[in-house]
Amino acid sequence: MARPVEFERTKVLDRASRLFWDKGYCATSVSDLVTATGLRPGSIYGAFESKEGLFIAALDYYGDQSLEKVRKLLQETKDPLEGIRQFLHQLAEEGGRLESRRGCFLVNTALEVAPHNRRVRQRVTRHLKAIEEAFVQSFQAALEAGWLKPGADPELLARYLMVTIWGIRVMQRLGTGRDHLEQVVNEHLRLFDQAWLA
Repeated sequence: MARPVEFERTKVLDRASRLFWDKGYCATSVSDLVTATGLRPGSIYGAFESKEGLFIAALDYYGDQSLEKVRKLLQETKDPLEGIRQFLHQLAEEGGRLESRRGCFLVNTALEVAPHNRRVRQRVTRHLKAIEEAFVQSFQAALEAGWLKPGADPELLARYLMVTIWGIRVMQRLGTGRDHLEQVVNEHLRLFDQAWLA
């Protein structure tokens, strides 16, 4: 029995996202995609219309997976703020690993492609906004539970957190080590606690 089309599509998107993540959009050729996915050029164009179409589909695949990981972590921890702390410490722990030098596919794309491509920019913005909204909900829950000072703005705190995450991701891309990243995370959390913890 043939495997379902959706299963094959998921496998293709996983392989394509890893290739684009490693090499970037501009440096990835259709020939590279053929090798990575096992699809012929005609199949790639038939399913995704273009290299850009496959790139956007791969970006959506990665973005959805990233959001799911963030939501899972935030839901599994004992309180909303602890989930955020764990997320930041996980980013720091990745420092120095060869894998971490890939950075984040969304952030890489925001820097490489989004400034010059409206479709890609809209997609990146949508995925990053969804992740930011997950953090907004955690800060809102913390505010309602009385763990944040009255007047704390969950949306502003989430944007501040996203800026820190972006910075860490770029530092990872440059090969910044774990100890350095851990210092950044600890300072971020120290300033946050000082300013906003009830």
